[in-house]
Amino acid sequence: MDLSCWEIHFLPDDVCNLYSLQTLILSYCMELVELPNFYLKALEVHNYPGVRFPNWLGEHCFSMLTSLHLSGGRHCSELPVLAQLKLLKELKIAYFDSIVSIGPEFYGINSCNKKSFPSLEKLAFLNMPRLQQLMPPPRTSHHLPVMDDDEHCPVLETIESVAGIESTVSLEDSDALEELSKHMHSLLPSLTELTLSFCTKLRSFPGGGLPSSIEILKISDCPGIESSPEGGFPSNLKELEIRSCGKLVAGRKNWGLRALQSLSSLCIDGSEEVLESFPEETFLPPSLNSLQLWNLTHLKSLYYKGLEHLSSLSELKLYLCPELQSFPEEGLPSSLQFLEINRCHKTLEERCQGNGGDWHKISHIPRIKINYKEIKRRQIT
Repeated sequence: MDLSCWEIHFLPDDVCNLYSLQTLILSYCMELVELPNFYLKALEVHNYPGVRFPNWLGEHCFSMLTSLHLSGGRHCSELPVLAQLKLLKELKIAYFDSIVSIGPEFYGINSCNKKSFPSLEKLAFLNMPRLQQLMPPPRTSHHLPVMDDDEHCPVLETIESVAGIESTVSLEDSDALEELSKHMHSLLPSLTELTLSFCTKLRSFPGGGLPSSIEILKISDCPGIESSPEGGFPSNLKELEIRSCGKLVAGRKNWGLRALQSLSSLCIDGSEEVLESFPEETFLPPSLNSLQLWNLTHLKSLYYKGLEHLSSLSELKLYLCPELQSFPEEGLPSSLQFLEINRCHKTLEERCQGNGGDWHKISHIPRIKINYKEIKRRQIT
């Protein structure tokens, strides 16, 4: 049920008698001071214009609540205490322009609750431009399984602000983020996925390197990062994506990828150096399954000796490599199952057609796409 822009203090009796009502959406209901005792499972509150949420939010009538979305509280200076919602699985908080910090009161530490958010599976903070400090759930209480997307919270100053998050951290448009804590290993011991995007002031990875638990690492538009983490990338890394980080790509010889026995996917997008041949002979690990190259504007050749040992490589994608005109004379790895070429040199595109000069190098590949059009597809048995 959607009750938006209603000037009401109490819900009508007819609504209170809807025993099967499970979802309620409230928007611009500033005068609403009380909700009846019914058992909602999902509640959305949008564009609440007050400075503080009313007392009814979080009371006993929400004991069955599993999903709660709060958005558009632009004048609210504090969040309601919601930790007592025992069945809550998903909590999304967005567009709270006045929230500066999220501390112990949010988790009900001063209340009689023994556990904060005992059932919570997903917690998202989105578009909170003044948020500087974000306290994790207390270790003496419940440890959140997932923290998803610190997206567009540009004032978060260090990654210590999200200490205690167990699985996923995404820092995007964080213009004030200048460093990653040297204590990341202890602050985020179970971190498996880290995304850094548009962190324009970030210059380096932390001393001591990144947590070895990281399996997925995505870094984009961080032009200040010049070198890989101390000791190389995490030993358990499975997916690595580097986009628009020209200085970092220029220092790739120190990445130590060859030692990463679990790395299966690599994407490189853009380089500041004049990169004419790729990859170097000892650069890529034999475990690699997927390789994507984007915006390598000076790339003229793929170096066969850098590819020949890739016995597990099944996917090769090339995008916007305008100087690449042909493949190595020795051909491409026999393990390839999918080749995609988009917006590269016209000569390469022509040579990869059925009667072209490179066809004999790629004809063993079951699936081939050129400029988003599939020119070959053979069922893999």
